[in-house]
Amino acid sequence: MEYIEGGDLSTAIGTPWLAEAENTKEITKQLLEGLSALHSLRICHRDLKPQNVLIASRSPVHVKITDFGISKSQIGTFLRTTCGTEGYYAPEMSNFLRREIKGFKGGDEYTTAVDIWALGCLLHEMLTSELPFLRRTTTYYEDSNESGVQVNTIPREQDLKLLMEFCGGRKEVLTESLERFYLEEPVVELLQCLLVPHPDERISVGNALSSSWFCEI
Repeated sequence: MEYIEGGDLSTAIGTPWLAEAENTKEITKQLLEGLSALHSLRICHRDLKPQNVLIASRSPVHVKITDFGISKSQIGTFLRTTCGTEGYYAPEMSNFLRREIKGFKGGDEYTTAVDIWALGCLLHEMLTSELPFLRRTTTYYEDSNESGVQVNTIPREQDLKLLMEFCGGRKEVLTESLERFYLEEPVVELLQCLLVPHPDERISVGNALSSSWFCEI
């Protein structure tokens, strides 16, 4: 087994290295190329997340998708099992959320489009240090350096109500959330295409690689 010295991507979330736009962009591009290779073989990864992306090199940037333990081929079979990691698996994989997707009339089968949703969640996390559709709780504490009460907002578990509203057609749920981070328009547009509730309307790997965001590399 190959030894990857740089660790996995989860260790880089929130670091100055990942805060550099060109690094995040190159990682996303390489992940899309990796998914393109998998999907061309009709293999669905089903658990794309930072812990399953290894950093082979930071300069130049080189990452590898790993952990194919629950990956599955679509050849001669259907994908039905709900699996993956909460916060990254697509709405159509959930019996609960599937019913909320506007215009969705499919059954419990899903396709490689679930990897595209997971990549959208991962990209959101790289850019903002948090997953999309999180519930926020407000805690109050006394600041030791100055008088008065400060407010500390901490990301918590996924907000299912918010995600249900998004699946039901409230696109502003995502756009309003992204406004807090002052991201460049091209990457916001890509995120909005990756994080589309209806799998048939979600962007393909090929079209994602043609995004204007990558034209700036």
